[in-house]
Amino acid sequence: MKKILFMLFIFNPLWMMAQNNATLRGRLVDEIGIPVVEANIIVENTEIKTFTDKNGYFNFTVPAGKKIKVRFSHSSYKTKNVKLTLNVGEIKVYKPTFYYRVLPEFTVKSREKGENIEEIVIVKGVEFPTIGNFEDLLKTSGIGVVSNNELSSGYNVRGGNFEENLIYVNDIEIYRPFLASSGQAEGLSFINSNMVENIQFSAGGFQAKYGDKLSSVLDVRYKKPTEFAGSFSASLLGVNMHLEGISKNQLWSHITAARFQSNRYLLGALDTKGEYQPLFGDLQTYITYTSSENWEHSFLGNYALNRYQVEPQNRETSFGSINQALRFTVFFDGKEITQFQTLTGAFTSKFTPNDSTELKFTASAYNTYQEEKYDVEGQYFLDELERDPGKDNFGDVAFNLGVGGFLRHARNSLDATVTTLSHKGSRRFKNSHLRWGAKAQYDIINDNLKEWSFTDSTGFIAPRPEDSVGYSDSNAQPYQYLNLENSVRSKNSIQTARFSNYLQNTWSFNSKKSILFKKTKTVNDTTIYYADTTMSGYKSFIFTGGIRANYWSFNKEFIVSPRVSLKYRPLLFYINDTGAIARRDLALRAAIGVYQQPAFYREYRRLDGSLNNNIQAQRSIHFVLGGDYIFHAWERDFKLTTEVYYKHMDRVIPYDVDNVRLRYYAENNAKAYSTGIDLKLNGKIIEGLESWATLSVMQTKIDISNDVYYTYLNSDGDTIIPGFTNNNVAVDSQAYFPGYLPRPTDQRVSFGLFFQDVMPTEWNTEKVKWDKFRVNLNFIYNTGFPYLKKSQITDPAYADNSFIPRTPRYLRVDIGFVKDFISADYPARKDSRLKNIKQLSISLEVFNLLGIDNTVSYNFVKATNGRQYAIPNRLTSRIINLKLTAKF
Repeated sequence: MKKILFMLFIFNPLWMMAQNNATLRGRLVDEIGIPVVEANIIVENTEIKTFTDKNGYFNFTVPAGKKIKVRFSHSSYKTKNVKLTLNVGEIKVYKPTFYYRVLPEFTVKSREKGENIEEIVIVKGVEFPTIGNFEDLLKTSGIGVVSNNELSSGYNVRGGNFEENLIYVNDIEIYRPFLASSGQAEGLSFINSNMVENIQFSAGGFQAKYGDKLSSVLDVRYKKPTEFAGSFSASLLGVNMHLEGISKNQLWSHITAARFQSNRYLLGALDTKGEYQPLFGDLQTYITYTSSENWEHSFLGNYALNRYQVEPQNRETSFGSINQALRFTVFFDGKEITQFQTLTGAFTSKFTPNDSTELKFTASAYNTYQEEKYDVEGQYFLDELERDPGKDNFGDVAFNLGVGGFLRHARNSLDATVTTLSHKGSRRFKNSHLRWGAKAQYDIINDNLKEWSFTDSTGFIAPRPEDSVGYSDSNAQPYQYLNLENSVRSKNSIQTARFSNYLQNTWSFNSKKSILFKKTKTVNDTTIYYADTTMSGYKSFIFTGGIRANYWSFNKEFIVSPRVSLKYRPLLFYINDTGAIARRDLALRAAIGVYQQPAFYREYRRLDGSLNNNIQAQRSIHFVLGGDYIFHAWERDFKLTTEVYYKHMDRVIPYDVDNVRLRYYAENNAKAYSTGIDLKLNGKIIEGLESWATLSVMQTKIDISNDVYYTYLNSDGDTIIPGFTNNNVAVDSQAYFPGYLPRPTDQRVSFGLFFQDVMPTEWNTEKVKWDKFRVNLNFIYNTGFPYLKKSQITDPAYADNSFIPRTPRYLRVDIGFVKDFISADYPARKDSRLKNIKQLSISLEVFNLLGIDNTVSYNFVKATNGRQYAIPNRLTSRIINLKLTAKF
């Protein structure tokens, strides 16, 4: 009896515990039926934890009689959470399906079923060292993206210019400033990083549901909040803040953000010294209201005021080579004021009658008023420096090459209003996804252009006017006309309507495949047999076909643009290092499509300010082949993306690039092409921190119709080149046809790198938590771009078009050091005043760490010897920024 009582005493708690438990068992597989091996299974708020075996099975005990939350996670799959309430003694069989995600624990929008070529990782919470433009993220993370100006939000994609890129925010098209002539005057970009939920990007071959531009599409989605939160950051460059929240009844939500930025500190690092007074600010809000189960309404609003004012004082630029070192010195007088005021509002109603159908209706309006005013006078000196290090005046002025002056005047203004009504719809079927849309757009543009300039080179106006000095002709003019180097005076007021629509469908085909494994593998001296093991799954084909149509009332042009794409995901198995059968993730894709860009205002405004009523849409045909391959290295997953492409373009409108201003010639008189290869590798080199690298090799050229020019020969038979030949009397001439020349965006090689690192946790002590220190490195390298203008093609120095002058390479390194005081790993104490703060950190950022003098454009000056010199306009030098960030 004593033994029986003792046994009851010992086992009674265990028996009572068993009576309060239940059993959860099952099997984890992915979407094609492959077992998910060594997945983590955790019951939250308990110490219960287990793993799936090599066949994906699990079986464990869980508490009964109360609601529990079980989390299933794996480094290669999306985390799945399930809430259960089991009865005492119940055995629950649960077989969840895991869906593969492209990168582990990295916020990625995986390809939606039917989506194909337009894809980019979505970066959240990355401490990216940037001057303030959201688009800086694309300059290293987007394949095919190139930028040579850290002061601008503009970027070039695969040989196109920055006005050939589509940008959407919640399906609303975003426009760049029209009058901005320099990156420092451009102001804030529209996109506010505090409001972004995800982004998608395509460098070419995008679907018909996107609009009518030649190069790329950036699709940004602002988030719909699910709880109250906010952030605040302040630095030497400005202040950013945002608030978000949702009502108690879950019907209303909002996210509102404000930014204020003054780049005065930053602009002090330019060659031109002066009194800079930049002031950039904006206010944005995104409000949603759910009126019923099927209706959701939203409003996106933005107000932005960007004002740039500078009173330049002096500039000193040293340039040249070891054979000829030069210095360009200017003393200024005058002022420049550039101002952009922008208002955007968009109302959207979304109706979802069922799970497979979505109808969206949007009304939006965009208004911008832009002014550009300047009167700037400059007196310049062009000197050659002493190059002999043995002389006392080494590095000083050896002799003067020329003096001169210039005067620039402008009173430009532009008032533009764009209103749109649009509808988008989609309908899902069993094996297809149908999309359609239509948009009506009305443009009102009032443009007043008044600008002129002249140059006084060595005491003479250039270009020099004809005069009557030394002539005895009584009919000679008693006065002289002043020939201005550049003079434009025009006033345009236009109202046009645009109509566009699209229809596309995506078909998905899955084909089942089985593979019989009869191999063996030795793991840790143990032989694992796979005889008669059959693995089954599906290989998939996704085909998307669509067509766009566009009509513009200005030139009565109707265009049609068909686009198709194909994605193939084969079924590939292999035996991994643990001896388990796993699937290789490989996706291959191809796309071909016609992309036609109807001209917007500046593209059909000639250099003299007149409009070309016969302008046609530029056209480009994209051929794209690419693939994504995910591989496992260093116990982590990495993704390699590769795309090769060819773009054939006709009806091209030539243009010159001057900083961020494009000067179009408003004629469809050229054809062009662009071809290359883009590669991107991203993954977590350091566990928990995302890094990536991109490499692009590209060539783009243009052939302008009837661009014949002549070279002149002297009596010695030499080609006359002003400033180089002594005998400049022409006795003969020869015609040249340049043919294909590099486009202004022809940058052969570009490389971008973003790397994150953190101090090892093993270094932590009681006094110092070393893993609270992080470092972020951003590296960009681009080869030089041509700076030959269309007007310079007639220069005989470029008769051999293989000799085209190029800028130096663009090389920039930005680095940020971050110290976390409060984070998810180290939350504030519950009794602290900062208990509601989720993150508190301070950052030390060093921009242009190497102090490289990058060139963005050139000024051309003639010296007394008749030679023309290109004076480089350089970007910012090394500066240090301190930033405080708080999130709650």
